[in-house]
Amino acid sequence: MKNLLGKTLLIALSAWAATGSSWAVPVTFTGNKVFGGDIGALQAYARFEVVGNNLKVTLRNTLALDADRPAQILTGIYFDIEGGPTLSTLSANLLPGSTTPYYSGGLCTGGGGDVGCEWAYLGAPSSLPGVSQRYGISSSGLGIFGPHHRFDTTSDLVKPAEPDGLQFGILPSGWVPAGDNGGVKGTGGLIKDGVVFLLSGLPTFFDPLASISNVRFQYGTALAEPSIYGGDVEGSGDVTAIVPEPSSALLLGAGLVFAAWAHRRRRR
Repeated sequence: MKNLLGKTLLIALSAWAATGSSWAVPVTFTGNKVFGGDIGALQAYARFEVVGNNLKVTLRNTLALDADRPAQILTGIYFDIEGGPTLSTLSANLLPGSTTPYYSGGLCTGGGGDVGCEWAYLGAPSSLPGVSQRYGISSSGLGIFGPHHRFDTTSDLVKPAEPDGLQFGILPSGWVPAGDNGGVKGTGGLIKDGVVFLLSGLPTFFDPLASISNVRFQYGTALAEPSIYGGDVEGSGDVTAIVPEPSSALLLGAGLVFAAWAHRRRRR
């Protein structure tokens, strides 16, 4: 039995090592807030996970209602990372199943769902201008991001060079074209309903659940426009949630150990 248990633990540890990032627990932040006037409800989702030594960020506008004005378009996300690692841009691609309303041409130089020439990333030693967070990803400049911060600086889809204005911000999942005002129709292109970003340079044993905090979803084309927080931000007034996700390798290891225990009981 000792040999069986030892082999089982060895298999579990091998599975853990093979993942390369099994210690990293993915975490999902959601924000949901109702504003007065014409804005109404806003709802957003961000999932942070480790892929190799890269940080994968999935950003979605999950509102199941229509949006017809710029202040309802999700244009960015800000967050903090414990320890302040220096990250570099790798890619920005449409979430599978997403579309690009008001734009019918080819995408950025990476092909496929590449929208990296329309989205930018910046990390700073201290907070970014106008916000409390140190890291940001945005399709709008907001006085923070310039063309040289883009994921792909070799091409551009809608002039002027991104990030600028509302172009390729994220429409909600419930969007329909009827009723859109000129600020939405005239963008030259938007996204429904999500983008996946990859950033390189994570430290070894990086854990999103323990390290990502102060998540803020930005809408529109100015910092004064609506934003909502993701996670447990005391006093924010937002309905929020942080959802840790179990590591598949740890689950596999636990299952193998349980199988060995069950096998021993049957042999008694």
